[in-house]
Amino acid sequence: MNFGLKNKRFFKFIFILSLGALGFVCIIITAFGSVWTEWDYKVLDRFYRLAAASGRGPSSSSEIVYLLITDDSYRYFKKNILDRKDLAGINRALSALDPEAVAYDIIFARESSPDADLEFTHSIGQLGSAFLPVGLEYSSSKKPFKWESGSAYQRFKNEYLKNPEERGASRPYYAIRALMQADDFSTVAYNSGHISAFSDPDGVYRHAILLLKVEERFFPALALSLFLDYAGVSLDEIIVEWGRRIVIPAKKGNNLENDVIIPIDDRGRAFIPFTAAWETDFKKMEAHLLVKHFENIDLRGNLIEFFEGKHVFVGDVSVGISDLGQTPLEADVPLIAIHTALFNGMLTNTFYSEWHLRPVLGVIVFVGVFLGSAALPKSSWFLYIGGLVGFLGIFGLTWWQMLHFRLLPVVTVGGSAIFILFILIAGLQIAVSRDRAFIKNAFSRYISEKVVDELMAKPEL
Repeated sequence: MNFGLKNKRFFKFIFILSLGALGFVCIIITAFGSVWTEWDYKVLDRFYRLAAASGRGPSSSSEIVYLLITDDSYRYFKKNILDRKDLAGINRALSALDPEAVAYDIIFARESSPDADLEFTHSIGQLGSAFLPVGLEYSSSKKPFKWESGSAYQRFKNEYLKNPEERGASRPYYAIRALMQADDFSTVAYNSGHISAFSDPDGVYRHAILLLKVEERFFPALALSLFLDYAGVSLDEIIVEWGRRIVIPAKKGNNLENDVIIPIDDRGRAFIPFTAAWETDFKKMEAHLLVKHFENIDLRGNLIEFFEGKHVFVGDVSVGISDLGQTPLEADVPLIAIHTALFNGMLTNTFYSEWHLRPVLGVIVFVGVFLGSAALPKSSWFLYIGGLVGFLGIFGLTWWQMLHFRLLPVVTVGGSAIFILFILIAGLQIAVSRDRAFIKNAFSRYISEKVVDELMAKPEL
């Protein structure tokens, strides 16, 4: 391997090649408007799964538990529908176990039998801190919201919509219509939040919309609403820095020791910090087991230990009813996991931030300079080895950033490196071929073609 440098006249050529390749890449990325592509997220999913499986993802808070309505629950109650009388029994049992809050991932939009609804309404009131969600249909552009009559809409408008402090240019999603809880249930619920799910273009649930705009005010996601209540912070006290972060400030008088920071994009979306696969993320209990064990005085102590002071997320995960989706960690996950993962991220102050345009361009420029420097030695092996080292460095940086809860667009950076490397290799090959052809033509006038070929065969003439 020749450790000397190429002829000086190649230096300028390599500089122009590197600068041109870098300039082209930077212009394309800037014109595209984002450093993120679908393939960046697909590759990062693999890193994410590895980090979670090795215990290096977000930690799971012990303050979150699931209460799940399963196929066995329907068999226990001997029903094929959710009877509100059975749900009332579940609520009464929960209220005796003193949970911190109970958040339903179910919308009770229609009335059932009057006596069942009345019983369920009373049980919601007994819980004290029951959160009943709203489903919102939304648009990427500003559109009027479809208001309807009823106390649920009235409370939604007067109590739930707020104006947080905003900074920076925003492009929020706009709610256009709602699926509300029935009026009686909405009236006795402690609070609410939206459970509108958002999937990436490839159908994977990686991001969640934390704030939806309703005309000129905002409505929080269920997890955010639940956390703000737990922290003693009003929605209009938070700071929304569009394209950067949501800051939930720690102030005198609330329950936070430190500011909670949630990185968001300019649409109010946060990367969902799933902690683990569905089976192992948080403690779970089936709803019928709660009712069954609550009737046994000897088992109530175990139930108190399980539910007391906890945030209980109630959802229906029975076959054919549960909303399922794919997450970065696995397929066919009940979407209630989105709300628990977001809430857990707020409890632990652990969210993933995504690299923005300028830092990514900085890494690409560094890689381009590194590859250009590797092209200077006479031996082409330096450039090839430099390319290999560069790719290993990009993957190593991606993994290191993942462990520090920062997401690097690995395909964008890696693809840019491949392009720059290809331009350097192809450009140098063409330049060397032309140089050799020129020398051969010049010398062939004076010496035999065989001698010229022998001279040209010597390395890096």
